[in-house]
Amino acid sequence: MPAFDDKKSINIVFCPDNNYAKYFGVLLRSIIDNSNSERKYDLLVFAKDISIRNQFLLERMLPANFSLRFIDITEYISNNFPNVSFKAKGYWSIATFYRLFIPFIMPDYEKVMYLDTDMCTDYSIEELFNIEFGDNSLISVKDTASAILDSLSERKKYMINVLNLKEPHNYFNAGFVIFNIKNINIDRYKSQLLSTFEIKNLWFLDQDIMNILFEGKVKLIHNKWDFMLDSHSFSVFINNISGDYKTNYLEAAQKPYIVHYSGFRKPWDYISADYAEIFWSYARKTPFYEQLLFNVIKKKIIEILKPNWFKYYEYKLRSIFPGKKKTHYTDKFNTMHTRYKELGLITKK
Repeated sequence: MPAFDDKKSINIVFCPDNNYAKYFGVLLRSIIDNSNSERKYDLLVFAKDISIRNQFLLERMLPANFSLRFIDITEYISNNFPNVSFKAKGYWSIATFYRLFIPFIMPDYEKVMYLDTDMCTDYSIEELFNIEFGDNSLISVKDTASAILDSLSERKKYMINVLNLKEPHNYFNAGFVIFNIKNINIDRYKSQLLSTFEIKNLWFLDQDIMNILFEGKVKLIHNKWDFMLDSHSFSVFINNISGDYKTNYLEAAQKPYIVHYSGFRKPWDYISADYAEIFWSYARKTPFYEQLLFNVIKKKIIEILKPNWFKYYEYKLRSIFPGKKKTHYTDKFNTMHTRYKELGLITKK
């Protein structure tokens, strides 16, 4: 049920788990700072484990024209898809599948946006809700892999032979999508969704599923709305793309509207990551700032201290055996142990 009786409300779904709540807080701050005070923002979090404390901190950030609700959809899934079991993969949690259920859970809406949590908006997203769908069921942005697909032979074969995509070069990134709810036939969608769940060993889980379900029904828009920072080198990537995609990507690089930290170099882990300054400009205005700052400093300290594990165990062994320097090595071991314990590297002697 919509939070507002307003057909022009901005409706967005997010699916972070509790570990990502602090990063979601940064994304939320970026949306708020670039929002229109005259529009209503109906925000829903599909999650089952966001702590009461984190919910309170997130809700405390909201201006009057924002609504934020936390919805546990696991019961809905178990009741309506009883034979489906989801498995996490790599750094993807089970929550990554939740976006697939937006058309079922939000039938009273017309347009619903989904955003990944590893994003920051640096521009008003209001404009996105003015884009016409035409006959399409989805709005998204072409994935970076699509632009260099000819050099990714194994992935291209996978898209054609496993996903059965007719136009693999139009493979889109599911971290940013807008659903045209009224244009999705729920019965057909459920049937197709169930069939995709039977595909084994999907490389990119729900993103692959969405590309199967919506191929030919997606309106692809400018890269600035989902500027992806993947694991590839920016300079190498630019040299391997061409045409309109390269033009759009370079334009997006100058002024990205939504920055997507989709690679492994997340700004909360690597403050030198590309466009990390955008993330931290919003992070410092959230109640999670000190925690985020502590975590990135802790990570750096751990990286520095890791080479000293040999010394730690050397001092531990030397402190056990009798000798003239037993006290000396005991003191050194206790100092290192206390330091490592404070950092959470060890829990006991």
